[in-house]
Amino acid sequence: MSRRRKTFNVPLVQSVAGLAIANIATKGITTSRLIDHPVATITAAGENLMNNKDDVIKLGLGSLVAQFVATEVLRKRTIGSIGPIKLKAA
Repeated sequence: MSRRRKTFNVPLVQSVAGLAIANIATKGITTSRLIDHPVATITAAGENLMNNKDDVIKLGLGSLVAQFVATEVLRKRTIGSIGPIKLKAA
C-alpha cells in the first residue's frame, strides 16, 4: 500500500489564464440569468469570447510565454508554496 501524497500542485500560469478567460466569457452575465436561462447564458458566453477573441488570444499567448520563461529561461518549475500547496509554472 502506498502512502498518500501530502502535497498537491497547482499549475499557476494556466490557472490564472483560465480565470482571466472565464472573466471575459462571463462579462455581463449574472447568476440569476444563469439559473433562469442556462442555454442562453452559454450562448452569451460564447458570443463574449468571439467578440473579444483578440484579448483571449493575447492571454493564451501570454501564458505560453510566461510558462516558457519560468521553465526554460529561469529553470524554475516551483514558483512557491503555501503549506501543502505547491505553485508550479508547468
